[in-house]
Amino acid sequence: MSTFNIGVDIDDVLHPWFSTAHALCELAGITNGVVPKTWRMADEYGCDKDVWVKVLEQATKDGTLYGVPPIPGAVEGLRRLMFAGHRIHLVSARGTAVWQSSAERAEIHRQSYEWIEEYAVPRESVTFDSDKPRVAAELDLDFFIDDGVHNFQDLEQAAPNTQTYLMTAPHNRDFYTPFRVDSMDEFVDLVTEAAEKGVAA
Repeated sequence: MSTFNIGVDIDDVLHPWFSTAHALCELAGITNGVVPKTWRMADEYGCDKDVWVKVLEQATKDGTLYGVPPIPGAVEGLRRLMFAGHRIHLVSARGTAVWQSSAERAEIHRQSYEWIEEYAVPRESVTFDSDKPRVAAELDLDFFIDDGVHNFQDLEQAAPNTQTYLMTAPHNRDFYTPFRVDSMDEFVDLVTEAAEKGVAA
């Protein structure tokens, strides 16, 4: 059986960032009753982006955005891969937004490492970088799973040796691809099948 290098996004693959951020925005009273369907939350809410950013900044400071438990079954799925001998590399764009200060980026990364330790998330490495095709090439990734359509498309185009899958999330349901999974278990089963055949794609 083959073993693979596997890239795994954190937000909305392991951590429920989108739903948590929306719940916090609801508590802050800025959603106008809208449930967002894209990453352009502020636009969908009809609120000023600076207001939305401040809600997220406060949620970062008090730990309510990045400290919530993982998506049910996600970490357990990664453990199945680890126990099968696969090497898991966490690759996230957290803390790379242009509107985030260096102090906020550092705090996001600190909380992320704490979260990874607290929930015993299997990993060979952790990389915070928005250029995921470059990271995929550097780590020689055979598989990647991400929820962002832009990341999925970038990886398909610029990292052809990496078989990429899109994790279904509210903000990507309108995008069609045959390489879509609805759960970590589904992704793990696909990797396991490929390992048994001895091929990544």
